Amino acid sequence: MSRKPSTSYLETYFEVVAEMERRSDSLYSQVDGMGAKWELAETIADEFEKEHVDTYWDNHPSGWLETLESFLDDRLKEFPINKTRDEYENT
Repeated sequence: MSRKPSTSYLETYFEVVAEMERRSDSLYSQVDGMGAKWELAETIADEFEKEHVDTYWDNHPSGWLETLESFLDDRLKEFPINKTRDEYENT
């Protein structure tokens, strides 16, 4: 039986997808196919959650959403469209 994703992860994934859809100038807009976009969103959400696994957001100076937006600024500029998800994760 697979484990149900945490509420935190689902919120992160939702916000990643929503923000990526809003940014028509990002590399995300150049990714073809919904499956590829979902995988990209999953990869970015995974990275954010791993980086902030022990972050207590109530006392964080920037807040969760602002930190996620900054994280997305960095990731959406650098994502190599010509690489598969596995290639991206292993670089």
